[in-house]
Amino acid sequence: MRWCPGCPPENIRDVTFREDASVIRTGSRPRLMATLRNTVIGLIRQSGNRRIAATIRKVKHDPALLLALLGLGPHPEWAPDQR
Repeated sequence: MRWCPGCPPENIRDVTFREDASVIRTGSRPRLMATLRNTVIGLIRQSGNRRIAATIRKVKHDPALLLALLGLGPHPEWAPDQR
């Protein structure tokens, strides 16, 4: 499978989140997980980032970036030096 900037969410979910390897297969859980993954992809794209996987790797280590993607400012208690 090739990676492309305009790939449909199914391809991004499979490549970035390894959706095909998921062990969640019963009930409504697969649809819920797909919805959550699509939400993450949408938030990243809406913020102007096109490199989904790279952005997810950065967010893992940078809570301030996560807040920025969500459109929230850092909370004063979490980052007192950024007031």
